[in-house]
Amino acid sequence: MSEPEVFHVPDWHVGQCQSGTWRKSNSGSTVITGRIANGQQIPLPTGFSASQCSWSVSNAENPQGWKPNYFAGSVATYDANRIVKCGFYDEYNFHKGTFRADLTGKCSYVVACQN
Repeated sequence: MSEPEVFHVPDWHVGQCQSGTWRKSNSGSTVITGRIANGQQIPLPTGFSASQCSWSVSNAENPQGWKPNYFAGSVATYDANRIVKCGFYDEYNFHKGTFRADLTGKCSYVVACQN
């Protein structure tokens, strides 16, 4: 197998993940990303309706963190109104965010829209 002419090895340990808004000129497409807390609504870019967009949420800074023997899993979901459930289950109970003071307890979101 031949090597590509240009190859970049990403350094995942440097800097923070980027978030913000990306628009492709004259294409009508926009992507926004960011962090979101439990109970907040996933935002839509200005000028777009929900029917023009798709979105996802994922775990980011919402681990249980202190009792690994009781850890049942991080949660990153949303409902029909784009309201986020972000936290973790511990001993069968849902907890929003995280117990860890060194993390925000937020989830990540990505929204992609097309006119």
